[in-house]
Amino acid sequence: MSEEHLREVIRATGAGYYEHAADLSSGWISERCAEILGFAPEEMPQYPDFAGWLTERIHQEDRPEATGRMADLLAGRIQRFEQEYRIRAKDGSWRWVRAITAAVQRDAEGRPRCVAGLLFDISGRKKANEEFREAKDHLETRVKERMAEPEQTNRRLSEEIARRREAEEAVEAEQRRFYDVLETLPAYLVLLTPDYHVSHANRFFRERFGESGGRRCFEYLFGRSEPCENCETYTVLKTGAPHEWEWLGPDGRNYHIFDYPFTDTDGSTLIMEMGIDITGHKQVEEALRLANAYNRSLLEASLDPLVTISPEGKITDVNDATVQATGYSREDLIGTDFSGYFTEPERAKAGYERVFRDGAVRDYELRIRHRNGRITPVLYNATVFLDESGEVAGVFAAARDITERKQAEEEWSRLAAIVDSSDDAIIGKSLDGIITSWNFGAEKLYGYTAREAVGRHVSLLLPPAHADDIDQILEKVRQGEPLLHYETVRMSKGGNLVEVSLAISPIRDREGRLVGASTIARDVTERRRAEETVRLANAYNRSLLEASLDPLVTISPEGKITDVNDATVQVTGYSREDLIGTDFSGYFTEPERAKAGYERVFRDGAVRDYELRIRHRNGRITPVLYNATVFLDDSGEVAGVFAAARDITERKRAEEALMKSYRELDERVKERTAELLVANQHLEKEIAEHKATADELSRKSQELERSNLELQQFAYVASHDLQEPLRAISGFTELLEKRYKGHIDERADKYIHFIVEGTKQMDQIIHDLLAYSRVQTSTHEFGLIDANKALDQALLNLHSAIQDKKAIITHDPLPEIFADGTQITQVFQNLIGNALKFQRPGIAPKVHISATRAEGRWIFSVADNGIGIEPRFADRIFLIFQRLHAKGEYEGTGIGLAICKRIIERHGGEITVQSVPGEGTTFFFSIPNNNEESTP
Repeated sequence: MSEEHLREVIRATGAGYYEHAADLSSGWISERCAEILGFAPEEMPQYPDFAGWLTERIHQEDRPEATGRMADLLAGRIQRFEQEYRIRAKDGSWRWVRAITAAVQRDAEGRPRCVAGLLFDISGRKKANEEFREAKDHLETRVKERMAEPEQTNRRLSEEIARRREAEEAVEAEQRRFYDVLETLPAYLVLLTPDYHVSHANRFFRERFGESGGRRCFEYLFGRSEPCENCETYTVLKTGAPHEWEWLGPDGRNYHIFDYPFTDTDGSTLIMEMGIDITGHKQVEEALRLANAYNRSLLEASLDPLVTISPEGKITDVNDATVQATGYSREDLIGTDFSGYFTEPERAKAGYERVFRDGAVRDYELRIRHRNGRITPVLYNATVFLDESGEVAGVFAAARDITERKQAEEEWSRLAAIVDSSDDAIIGKSLDGIITSWNFGAEKLYGYTAREAVGRHVSLLLPPAHADDIDQILEKVRQGEPLLHYETVRMSKGGNLVEVSLAISPIRDREGRLVGASTIARDVTERRRAEETVRLANAYNRSLLEASLDPLVTISPEGKITDVNDATVQVTGYSREDLIGTDFSGYFTEPERAKAGYERVFRDGAVRDYELRIRHRNGRITPVLYNATVFLDDSGEVAGVFAAARDITERKRAEEALMKSYRELDERVKERTAELLVANQHLEKEIAEHKATADELSRKSQELERSNLELQQFAYVASHDLQEPLRAISGFTELLEKRYKGHIDERADKYIHFIVEGTKQMDQIIHDLLAYSRVQTSTHEFGLIDANKALDQALLNLHSAIQDKKAIITHDPLPEIFADGTQITQVFQNLIGNALKFQRPGIAPKVHISATRAEGRWIFSVADNGIGIEPRFADRIFLIFQRLHAKGEYEGTGIGLAICKRIIERHGGEITVQSVPGEGTTFFFSIPNNNEESTP
């Protein structure tokens, strides 16, 4: 039910409705509130002025209580309150209103966020009550006249009963019209009794869950034999306040539930529950959750530090690689300043400000400082990302660790310095291998000084494993062949092996004769190490490429594939060897669009979320989103494009399913709209009829209330006045029995005996009727009483009967309860008296009384070993004048248990019975465990 529909239902009840924030800063007042006070809606002040205006119009005698109860509500000390007070209308007259105010939303500390209430005009009822009080004295003077004129009295009583029946039929007709309105609601609405039965269910509920067939809700909805644990619906019975929650129904659909305490026309307590189907909304939420989880997994799958930054420069999200690079947890990082984790904070800040200004940065160099002091040089690539409205929401930045590249650059710089300083070893030797010259580079390389090396054979530089090297080299020299870039191993003076690259050229004299050879040796040990570093880096990059679950590919400026990972092989069905060298665009359903995509990357430097569809060699189509950027060669020129594809098959399916749902929902909305137009026409007609009969119904309700009070007073007066003639009949009949018994005949004695017994029975009935009528009238205020003392008084009243029956009465320690002590004694006395009366022949009565605490109530039990009760009579025994046995069998009028039921219901509890025929009976009655004293 929408909020507007709910307001329409409230408006139909004739009540004014208002709601406002707890601080009174804002709120809403229905037109009915203005009508009750005699104002036009536009004349009413609005919040925040309305609260003070209304308080000033409340009668001075009623104002302190009204403001005090509202203060208690706003402080969270109470959840709701009802009050009747006088308020000055526009014409200056005082009108009586009944206000029901409750907190409908509360924070974690129990204080309300929002307050709502209903305002009823009870001026007519108050006036009727005053008229009733004026008529009461007049009624008492007429009672004797009615007793003197029984026929006239009976006729008037019949007329009053007929009027009451007409009023009840009018109420029932109004209920039927209200239920017809509920049948058209696009949500389910049910009324539940405290014993879990469905009192009423609208068509929406019946179509979804079927008919209850008299079963309780947990039986036919869930097939359970016991109530559900932690039943959310019955929270309103415990708190007395509305309750809002969500429920997965047995039909597999999600419902948003609103539960409200509800009082039926007969005064019985019900729960009104309204459920709105939110399955479609939940499905959309689940799709969004899965999408966010997928994005999160992509974020965490990256080995590069990734971070998102707000426009204020605060970190809003990071992946685990960022945690590793900084040494701080994700929780520590989020919300802090992005620039605070770098050696140059101002440069870092200038970087993300540039992104917000220009939209992106590429290869922005920074150095991350780990919390342990370690420095990591990185290159940042960053772009802005947008929110749902297309506005810039923040920056997404990815950092690439360039530590190894920095180290390689430093190594290459060192090697370059060696070359620039002519540190190459230059050695001259004869054709026999005798060293003839030795430069500083050679001294530096091999450790021998020129004095130590010249004149010795070059084999002094050969390690044992390369002993044959020199013979092969000298043979080539003798043949006049140069030897370029010959890499081998030599041994220094200290015995260390040195990897060298040799360039050997023949040396000829002026005549051109071959006389020796010149050897330029370059230490390539560091170069080899650098090459190994590059090889390992390439292997690392390759492993990263293959570790990705997304297809990755590099493309040359000519559009040819230069490298792929295994995910690309799987999505195309072609091997890596088949793919490399072929045209990138040839593997898509739209080759021209694929070509335009990578050309755009070469032109603009990057593309984001470029949608394509890959065609597998077996025909399968995979929809993907491509993100691509250019990469540069050593000279800084664009060498190609690196492209990553994200499989969006599931997202496409979700979108198609969502679009299908939207289409179906649109059709259902159109159909439902047409139905609602018809229903609204009927509803408008019913509302018009309701308004026309509202005054009549109010008048009849007041007459019914006045009639009930008169009937109650009449029953009391009639019962009381009947005792006087009855005592006269009884007295004179007993005199006849004493004086003339045996003097007339046996039949006369028998008739006199019948009259005596009948008057005794009538006297008992009158006494019991008086007791029954006094349950609600002749009462004491509630107070804290000791149930043990109430029981002791009952046992004292039954002392003679207990002695006569030789009964055994036992009890557990009983609690202190908040109750009318006299009436609780009467309950104990009636229940124990029944146990003494209905005993099994030859077996002494045994009665045990106990009490247990359960869910804010005290449950008392009175168990006996008597004749028991048939289960089919369990409800009947609490009705007035209902007897299960013939009058001669057991004494009594059949009113005692009806009195007990009325007393317990007055205390806000209930009374039930469990019995096994021939074994005994246990009566249970509950008394609320109230912490605060109150008067009913």
